[in-house]
Amino acid sequence: ADGCVGMAANMIGVAKRIIAVEAEDGYLVLFNPVILKKSGPYNTEEGCLSLEGVRPTKRWKSIKVQYETADGKPRIRTFTGWTAQIIQHEIDHCDGILMPPCNLRAKGVKYSHEPNTGELVMQAERKESTFDPLT
Repeated sequence: ADGCVGMAANMIGVAKRIIAVEAEDGYLVLFNPVILKKSGPYNTEEGCLSLEGVRPTKRWKSIKVQYETADGKPRIRTFTGWTAQIIQHEIDHCDGILMPPCNLRAKGVKYSHEPNTGELVMQAERKESTFDPLT
């Protein structure tokens, strides 16, 4: 797709932990990627082929990632900048996250933690409606 800079296999129906990302030196494919270390948090906006528009999110300037090559060789590499941001986005997809919340709080949205799992849950605040269907 136009503007696609990364893809997670599970987003196209392949139940594997594989991502392909645009890097400085061409496309890079990572098998079973895991972020080992991250530093330099920042808030940004991202788009996704699965959603319209852009949304605020939190990312890290530098990440250390453990992954395997196509021939199964283990690798550990540090990524920075734009490549690091794309990798974080695609790993989120592998972890079942479409778009993570940001430190910036959206107006009219409440965040809470699920008591059993500790998962961050986002809920739109309900406002009293003045609409009367009988009038």
